[in-house]
Amino acid sequence: AIIVGTGLGASRGILIRSGEALQRVQEIDVIMLDKTGTVTLGKPQVTDIIALSVTDDELLKIAATAEQLSDHPLAKAICQAAKERDLTQESVQEDFENLSGMGLKLKYEGKTLLVGNSRLMDENKISLGTVEADMNRLSQEGKTPMLIALGGELLGVISVSDTIKESSIQAIESMHKLGIETVLLTGDNQQAAEYIGGIVGT
Repeated sequence: AIIVGTGLGASRGILIRSGEALQRVQEIDVIMLDKTGTVTLGKPQVTDIIALSVTDDELLKIAATAEQLSDHPLAKAICQAAKERDLTQESVQEDFENLSGMGLKLKYEGKTLLVGNSRLMDENKISLGTVEADMNRLSQEGKTPMLIALGGELLGVISVSDTIKESSIQAIESMHKLGIETVLLTGDNQQAAEYIGGIVGT
């Protein structure tokens, strides 16, 4: 039964580490699901660009210049949007930092460039000003807003959204029928997480 189970799992893209792991599955009462690429398709797209002191294209180009150094799906969405607009991304790798749970920090044209969430801006004493209301609205729509600041000045917001897999709701319902609690994990903001979680039932 264990050999058949591991074989069937492998044929469906599920890797089971050992026979013991398969046997212990019956004891599971909580399953944690990563949002991006598991519950969603993992192919986010840029949905909104709110530029302040620069044009939309300039904001997107600056963000893509930073995000080209990241392999996160949200970063790829920004780079793809820049590519679709034929915006040339500059090669910038000076003082690049990937700050877990917050975003990116690097040098751009001699200034500090920040691309990330409001926590990153708070830690660098950058006021959100008028975009705070936009941030809340985008988050409530299930989108992930990313703030871009250069040299201590907030340049604007770019929001990205992902599509929920058709199979996610059914799969989570099946887990609940088995008495398994589901928890959604994401590095996105809480409102976006709650929006997606509400749709799929986590």
